[in-house]
Amino acid sequence: FVTMTYYSKEEEALFSGRTDAYASARILIGKAQAQEDSFLTLELAQTSDSPDDVKQVLPEAYAFLLSHGDINFGLRRPEPAAKEEPKQAEEDPAAAFIKQLVSALYDILRTVDFGTTTEKQIR
Repeated sequence: FVTMTYYSKEEEALFSGRTDAYASARILIGKAQAQEDSFLTLELAQTSDSPDDVKQVLPEAYAFLLSHGDINFGLRRPEPAAKEEPKQAEEDPAAAFIKQLVSALYDILRTVDFGTTTEKQIR
């Protein structure tokens, strides 16, 4: 991340009247990006010691820089933590039946001789 000394026209239009806070937010995001080896999230970029005006602009600045590829370019978003499903006390009867059916079918198919001639093969 390179701290630039100028703003694009889009940045000037989006952050008009708040360019100082935006510049501070961009510097803060740049420092956080330099410290991270992985995908920088907004939560990692936020710090408690930043001024209130910067805290207000930070989410918008993060979204702008992320959408324009100025941060996290080429990095994959982290996958959300998987939620643990509650364990079922009893196994579903339908699932138990399907397991039995699959097991029986497997046993039958293991004994079949696929080398025998069938009516379809004769025609």
